[in-house]
This record gives sequence, C-alpha cells and structure tokens, in this order.
Amino acid sequence: MNHHTRVPVTDIIDEHARPPFRERLGTLMRSSRHADFAVTRIRIAGIDLADEEIAGLVRCRVLVAHLNADTLAEAADAGMLRPEHRRNLGVLLRFVDSGRLQLRAAGLGAWVPDFSVLRGDRNALLLGAHYFGRPYPTVGPSFTCITDDDALVRDAARRFEELWDEARDVLPAIRGTLELALAVGTAR
Repeated sequence: MNHHTRVPVTDIIDEHARPPFRERLGTLMRSSRHADFAVTRIRIAGIDLADEEIAGLVRCRVLVAHLNADTLAEAADAGMLRPEHRRNLGVLLRFVDSGRLQLRAAGLGAWVPDFSVLRGDRNALLLGAHYFGRPYPTVGPSFTCITDDDALVRDAARRFEELWDEARDVLPAIRGTLELALAVGTAR
C-alpha cells in the first residue's frame, strides 16, 4: 500500500451519534473558510451559531428551497423568547452585517436531500438531514453522511453553484426580521 495515498474519511451520523451532528458541524465550521448549505427549509429561531464557529468563515452561503412568511414570523417571535434565543438571533444578525453571510431562496427549484460543502483546512460534504438543536423532524432515524472524498466534495460544490446561480437574494428580508425580533424583545 502506498503510504502517501489519502484515504477518504466517511461516516454516517444519526440522531444517536456521539458526537452529535450539531457538534460535528460546529467543528467543521471552525476549520472552514467557505461554507455552502443547501437546505430545504430553515428554522431561523433554531439556529444557534457560536461566534467562534463562524469567526474563520470568509464566506457562508445558505440556499433554501423556500422562504415563507411562517419562517419570518417564527424568527420575529423568537425575539420575545428566552435569553439564549435572543443571543442566537444577535449572533446571526452580526453575521449578516459582517457581509460574510449570503442567503438565497430557490423558489421553484428544490433538491433532495439537504447537503453542505465546507472548504478550508479540511474539505467535507455533508449529505442528508441538517439540524441544529434537535434531530430532523421525522418519525424514524435522521441520517447524514459526511465525507472528505475530493471528487464527491467537488461534484456537490458544482451542483451548489448551479442552484445558487438560479436563486434570488432574500437576505434583506431576513435581516429586517432579525432586527425587528431583537427590537421587540428589547421593548418588552
């Protein structure tokens, strides 16, 4: 065996995995300069980014299949919730204002399953369920495959670019909602 041959690391993560999906995602984000996420839907109020997870990101692009009024209302309502929800929304708003976060909605376009491409010290592709605080809402297991196989990462990055180019910018709507949520929470 050639000792210089790089063997891809591949793993499957489910709702019982240790460390859990959220922790692995945070670790990957800390060592990445670029992160591209293609998720069917997003729960803004459920995003719990830490400043140290996003500090090294030069660019983070999030592509959602659909952004609807319920998503925006849920984020606005989160401003009136517990202090940790307000902290999470504050981190997200600072990230938006940094200019390093971009958000687009695909509208009629969609994909299955969700996927992410992270590039930096280590490149990785995550393919499957994406969630923060709790496993993906399903009755059975929520599987996510993670791999650092260069060809797979490259192919997923190419497909992300195709989807991204067809999508529309929705960051101003999200920014306004975050600002409103934090203002409402402060006025309470």
